[in-house]
Amino acid sequence: DVEAFIHTIEASAAKRFKAVVKPVEGAGSDGVTICNSAAEVRLAFGKLEGTKNILGLDNYAVLCQEYLEGDEWVVDTVSRAGEHKVVALWKYDKRDYHGSPVVYHGMRLHNVEADEPLLRGMVAYVTAVLNALGITDGAMHSEIMATARGPVLVEVNCRLHGGEGIWLPIAEACLGYTQVSALCDSAFAQPAFASLPATPRSPLLKHGAWVTIRSPADGTITAVHHEKLARIRALPSFLGEYCAPCIKVGCRIRQTVDATTVHGCFNLVHADAATLEADYRVAQQLIDEGLFAFTPAAAGEKDVVRVETPKGPRFSYQLSEQEQVQNSLWGLQHIWRPLEENSGAVPLRKLRAVRRSGWRF
Repeated sequence: DVEAFIHTIEASAAKRFKAVVKPVEGAGSDGVTICNSAAEVRLAFGKLEGTKNILGLDNYAVLCQEYLEGDEWVVDTVSRAGEHKVVALWKYDKRDYHGSPVVYHGMRLHNVEADEPLLRGMVAYVTAVLNALGITDGAMHSEIMATARGPVLVEVNCRLHGGEGIWLPIAEACLGYTQVSALCDSAFAQPAFASLPATPRSPLLKHGAWVTIRSPADGTITAVHHEKLARIRALPSFLGEYCAPCIKVGCRIRQTVDATTVHGCFNLVHADAATLEADYRVAQQLIDEGLFAFTPAAAGEKDVVRVETPKGPRFSYQLSEQEQVQNSLWGLQHIWRPLEENSGAVPLRKLRAVRRSGWRF
């Protein structure tokens, strides 16, 4: 099947070879590889086949996709009895970051009126996709590429918008409702659901976006630049933040390569779109300059996680050799081995209980 896919790309009218290889079931760009040759497709397939993804699921198959040029959008919907409500439109800001091609830098909330020719067509397209899939009820998180030939489906996820809900305060401030509240209304307050607009409210109450906290490499934090954090918190559009517990002196931090190795975010909301845009640029610049200093991981410390529990014991775990192709620390199970004698083989999921006291699992 992989060879047939490669032949399809090579036989197409594309000016250059480019394809995407990723797990069939996954999240947060984990395991996603952009390939520029047939050899890179084969290599990406070999690295994924038979491994575990960040959800702890076996990669029993690999998805090979056409590479799509354009901006990536999210269309969040809630449906009831075949009636689809588009409750949010988010535009991803994904860019290359120190060699990783699809790193989340942030996302911005929009309504249809922000770009009516584009987004009105995208809403109609997603609604048609939901109907074609036979989806009549529930929350859906659809990812769409806005290409030169029109909207093209990347995937439909049968779930709420993810990201641990860090986007909820933005949606509430800008729309007055969220995908979560809409889903609750669809089940328990049907008149309220019926009163929701078919697309995100216009005009927006405010304009909103979030910005991710990133690390350019693995290492141990030696200093946190509190003056830069203070500048972001002083922005007119600053709404709130989530900083992972690992952002403190002495903690190990992982290089940001995908959504699951993002180390937090800043939520931005303002009534004036131009103010929000200016603040977004300032926050991105400060993050790129670095919110913390760190020493690179030593050769013997690469992929080592040290966790200190509230009672004091410390444990060290390191990725096993067969799993080193994985980028993320979230959701992996049964692949960490203890480095100290007699510390016991503890699955990663059991270490999540102490994540707030050390490394972020």
